[in-house]
Amino acid sequence: MPIDAADLQKLGERLRALRHAAGETQEQTANSVGLTRTYLTEIEAGRKNITLSTLYALANHFKIEAAEILRVEKSRTTRQSRKSC
Repeated sequence: MPIDAADLQKLGERLRALRHAAGETQEQTANSVGLTRTYLTEIEAGRKNITLSTLYALANHFKIEAAEILRVEKSRTTRQSRKSC
């Protein structure tokens, strides 16, 4: 099942909030976890899917569990479409 675009957007917003709370620039966070700033920008914008290894690297960087990054409210559209299946 493909990932809903709205959920990718929310995941990106969550990562951006974590980065801002840490007082870091995209460049600082990206360098710390071995990403390019451009790739991190795309993840935060919800345009790129995150890999499992990137998820764990970011969670480790922010000193949280990977599940905390994934814990985003499901979009109403996604919930409704899954109910109708």
